[in-house]
Amino acid sequence: MTKKKISEPVEDFQPVLEEKKVDRKWWVVGGLVAAIVYFWYRTGAWPVVAVVNGRPITRFEVDQMLYKQQGQVVAESLVTKALVTGELARLKIKPSEKEIDDKVEEIKKSLGEGQDLNQVLTSRGMTMNELRGQISLQLGVEKALGDKSAVASDEAEKYIKDNEAYFSKDLTTEAKLEQANRVLRDQKIQAALVEWLEGLKKKAKVWRAYTVSEPSLDL
Repeated sequence: MTKKKISEPVEDFQPVLEEKKVDRKWWVVGGLVAAIVYFWYRTGAWPVVAVVNGRPITRFEVDQMLYKQQGQVVAESLVTKALVTGELARLKIKPSEKEIDDKVEEIKKSLGEGQDLNQVLTSRGMTMNELRGQISLQLGVEKALGDKSAVASDEAEKYIKDNEAYFSKDLTTEAKLEQANRVLRDQKIQAALVEWLEGLKKKAKVWRAYTVSEPSLDL
């Protein structure tokens, strides 16, 4: 006796399959929305920055206004930073974490009594990671220009003699020399930095959508 093969009509399962597809689609959409909202939250890049009587003020409007006011200055600063970062990488100069930590501690000690570095950074809209990035870049530049920042002993002595009135009478000779060396070293680095950056800009191929009015030394 031959058994008859029983098969369910395919169309009977179609509504169930369609329902699962719809559910899966909404899960994907929900996941994408959650990911976008999380990105906005983490980066502070909300597309709407305020709502006034039902009228939204968009980040695009803010960005346009900021760019008109100081966008070119910021852009040129980023160009300078990119040039410096690239040159330090070429020279294989990278400050160690300990060097950065030491600089952070130095900054903490320089703050007034009762001041907390994290609170100071927050008030300036800056994070600790951003501060460490700035320190790393500055230390890298100092290493790159190290041979141009050396101060001779007679230079420091002359500086003290010429600026004796500006030194505290309580300072020892060693303290005065240390202060003079620091001031002269900073002056030499600043002068060398201007020349160094000009050289980097002349060698680099930089396209700008704006006209540079003043050289930027901001890193």
